[in-house]
Amino acid sequence: MHAYADLPQLIAQCHQLHLAALEPRRTLHLPSWQEEWDDNIAMLTNFVQDGLYGTPMADIDADDQQDACLQWENAAQTASTLLRLALDRGVPAHLLRPLYLSVVSVWREYAAVLEQARDAGSAHTPQAIRPETTEYQFALQLLAMAVLLDEEGEISSIVEHLLHGRTDRLLDYLSAAATGLLEASDDCLHPQPFEGLSEFFDQYGDITPDPLLPYVQQHYSRFFALTAQAQKNHPRLKGAQAWGWWALEVGALVALYGLDDSALRELPHYPADLVDYAMGVRD
Repeated sequence: MHAYADLPQLIAQCHQLHLAALEPRRTLHLPSWQEEWDDNIAMLTNFVQDGLYGTPMADIDADDQQDACLQWENAAQTASTLLRLALDRGVPAHLLRPLYLSVVSVWREYAAVLEQARDAGSAHTPQAIRPETTEYQFALQLLAMAVLLDEEGEISSIVEHLLHGRTDRLLDYLSAAATGLLEASDDCLHPQPFEGLSEFFDQYGDITPDPLLPYVQQHYSRFFALTAQAQKNHPRLKGAQAWGWWALEVGALVALYGLDDSALRELPHYPADLVDYAMGVRD
């Protein structure tokens, strides 16, 4: 039986980070960042302490099982939010790596709970991450960070157990080396912004990073230069917390193909230090 230790481990890792000594990766209002960080840790702590965490689905009243699944879903998504916040705050790659592994483990716990709920006929969703929805952001984060933090051994499990094999062209490119996939899907589940990567994917022969520069400029630099209301009205994929500041997919593609990223390094949305980490490990 699963010991359910992954979420407490993630909480402990977050508390152990020496944040005051870190330089943020991007401009932040640190009091607001700290409030969001603390609120998310408190939410996960309450979830662990209220008795639901670790309780087998069979031991939960049938009428309460769907609500339990929704609470688990919120916990998994909150774990990913903490990873995003740690990235913003400047937590270095070698410390993001164990944090990432704990986040993936929490998602796997949620997927296991969903499987129990499906057996009981009370699951609210067929899979942990539904990439055709705004939950795509979590699939992208987990797969791209697996590449950037040299944890590609996690990718097959993410695709199989969290996505149930539901991917598109971008997710296939990020996961193909780890899964052995020979041909990527033609689907693009979220054309705004990811259709903008078609020129990169359609290259034949020598792969160059040239199409990635205008992609980041259009779908990141220009998008985040819009007003908050304009961003809200824009069709680009986004989350409740302005998800997507970092062009993680671009960094992961550069690392996978070993590309020259000299031009990309001038862009504030490019995760250069994570690419350096990934490239250094591969060297």
